[in-house]
Amino acid sequence: MYDRVTDFGWEPRWLSDGHRLLFHNALDGKIYLVDSRSRKIHEVLSVSPNEVFYVFSVSSDDRWIYFSQIVDESDIWLTHLE
Repeated sequence: MYDRVTDFGWEPRWLSDGHRLLFHNALDGKIYLVDSRSRKIHEVLSVSPNEVFYVFSVSSDDRWIYFSQIVDESDIWLTHLE
């Protein structure tokens, strides 16, 4: 049987306690924590206006989150040649 704990997010990662998980929302550049028992959702990290790249990992002791982010940057140089 499946049980939906949130109606948004991608790439869930279970923490070692077996009832909390991390997931990200590519639309707002944030990583969230949800408790599968209480259904409470907490924002853990925001890289907004950038995006968390699709795959992220959690260390075995649940103390570290490893992720890549997508950054859109540009430099515009303008010159006038005579």
